[in-house]
Amino acid sequence: ICEPWDVLLGEGRRFVRKKDGEQLLDPPNELEHAFGEVVRQRGKAYLPITDLKTGETELYKLLDEHKACRVKGMPQFLDRQLGMHNGSKQPASYKRVAAKGYPQTVQAQLREVQALETRDRAYSKLLDDLTRHGHDLLWYSRSKPRHRVPERRRIWSEFPKQVEQFDAASPDEKFELHRSFDDALWVGQMLGAYLMEAGWQEGGGHLPLEHAIADLEIREGPSMDT
Repeated sequence: ICEPWDVLLGEGRRFVRKKDGEQLLDPPNELEHAFGEVVRQRGKAYLPITDLKTGETELYKLLDEHKACRVKGMPQFLDRQLGMHNGSKQPASYKRVAAKGYPQTVQAQLREVQALETRDRAYSKLLDDLTRHGHDLLWYSRSKPRHRVPERRRIWSEFPKQVEQFDAASPDEKFELHRSFDDALWVGQMLGAYLMEAGWQEGGGHLPLEHAIADLEIREGPSMDT
């Protein structure tokens, strides 16, 4: 549904001038044109394009909106310039930005953003700690003691409490633990799809937020909806 070629670009060619509907015959390029910030008028997005030879600037509508524009200086996904979307650049962290030297109001805003990033990292780590054992322990609970010993040793060292609990359990208890590992894997996949970033593609383009959800449902089936 949302493959990388759906959100990245070949070449955007069909630009139509706003004032008279005339189409640019050749794709714009950074050697002959300059690009301004996206202008929104009546809910539609237009790109100011300046002809470097004449100095004239006109507003253009990109008709091939499904194609990003790898031309230097041209913003991607002109119709989706608000909020986090396919064309968003990967956000930079404020973690190491020093507040010294900025006005008090800016310093307060910076500290607030840094605190928010800290809480977000802690929350993500908590969710990961609660579920990341699912994949490995599910495999461990299915494998035989002599099967792939190096991999089993890695799991022993990474999840000693869970391994010790499983090895000491009765057959019925092992069955229940096996189900809990399966649940942890399932929940981890769901949390990753709904809460984590979908990923970044070449050129800084952002995969749609629904990409991971759609991909998970395709792989796992309708049961993931419940």
